[in-house]
Amino acid sequence: TSGTLTKIEDEADIVTLKLYYDPRSYSVKLEAGDGTIDGGNVTEYIYGIGAALPTAEDMTYHGYVFKGWYENSDFSGEAVTAISATDTENKTYYAKWTRLYTVTVTTERGGTVSGGGTFEDGYTVTVTATANSGYRFVRWVDENDTEVSTSESYSFDLTADRVLTAEFVRNSGGGGGGGTTTPTYTNRTLSS
Repeated sequence: TSGTLTKIEDEADIVTLKLYYDPRSYSVKLEAGDGTIDGGNVTEYIYGIGAALPTAEDMTYHGYVFKGWYENSDFSGEAVTAISATDTENKTYYAKWTRLYTVTVTTERGGTVSGGGTFEDGYTVTVTATANSGYRFVRWVDENDTEVSTSESYSFDLTADRVLTAEFVRNSGGGGGGGTTTPTYTNRTLSS
């Protein structure tokens, strides 16, 4: 082949070409339900870059815990944490929330109780009562003063806030630790 070479004499002969690329962007809709997105909100993403979705630290819904973003409103499949760089369509994600309930355990006297706290809906909670020396455990009663268990350790599936009270009684005769003390009676004949 043949051609002509031109010698560049000065910088004025230099031509600069710039390539402008308009990246494809897609919309993102985050359905938070009754919750709010406090930070990290995403409204769009760019092909080749992607985007991270808000985390639990970015979400608020009093009395509930955030359980992830899902592509379906029935929360089927796996939770999504980010949009990949290779995704190429508009996106809608749904926030899944799980209700939190509080279990309060109390006693007036005679022992100690444990197992209370805040738990997710459906969680199996175990509360435990431990008698002090000189007392014995009798039963657990609920917020309606209804007996729910006579076992020191009581387990149940949580579906609402609960208030449980452990009842203890003092051992007869003031004995310590376990069991009751059976009183002893002495027969006497009285003379007139």
